Amino acid sequence: MYPSYSRFKERGGRVKEFYFKRYIRIAPSIYFYIVMILIILLAIGAISFEALKSSSLGIWLISNFVLIPVYNPEVLNHIGVDVINGSLWTISVLVMFYIAIPLVYYIEEKYGFKNMITGLIIFSVLNTIFYWWLQSFEVQFFAHVFKITLFPHLIFFSFGILWSKY
Repeated sequence: MYPSYSRFKERGGRVKEFYFKRYIRIAPSIYFYIVMILIILLAIGAISFEALKSSSLGIWLISNFVLIPVYNPEVLNHIGVDVINGSLWTISVLVMFYIAIPLVYYIEEKYGFKNMITGLIIFSVLNTIFYWWLQSFEVQFFAHVFKITLFPHLIFFSFGILWSKY
């Protein structure tokens, strides 16, 4: 992702254009998924038309439409393994990476690649330690929420940037 953004900026691309292209890359497939899953679930009788009126299903729809498809309403818990599509948490992480790329690029432009990557790796390690600390608590809510952000995955992003440079 980072090398493609660098090339994009070198060709004179604007941040708004970058975000629009990323949106067009992700959103249509998520929106198609939402429509199809509702049609399929209604067709096979897994949910009723009455369930479409529930506020929890409305929140699920909104979370998918804003590209943070991590909420799973109770009305869908009986389908599969309690999560209608458990792999969609990666979309929220991907969106956060896309949001962060221009900032990381700006830091590289201002402070140089070595300072940027060093800071990013240090920040990544601190986030990993923080995530481990969150997991030590009996209540895992905050660890779960933190896990679906870019922060615990930032170390992979950092090494990916480093790898692509050298």
